[in-house]
Amino acid sequence: MDVILDLLQRLNAVAATVGGWLLAAVGLLLPGVALSELAAPVGWLVALTAVLAVTEVARRLTWVIVGIGWLLLVVRVVMVAVQA
Repeated sequence: MDVILDLLQRLNAVAATVGGWLLAAVGLLLPGVALSELAAPVGWLVALTAVLAVTEVARRLTWVIVGIGWLLLVVRVVMVAVQA
């Protein structure tokens, strides 16, 4: 249980750091706006967005590979049929 807690604390620290960077960039555009309490939530949202983007790319890539596989199978069947 301590390992899971330690992992979650580290992930939260990374999320807070990433969120802090993003909020610092926003702070450059909107000076005087204090958003530091949103660092961790923004970081987790960035992480979730990245995971969703990666899975979407992987899903599309999977369909492309499956489609190419079916196309190659059809080409092979046609080649065998033409030779016979």
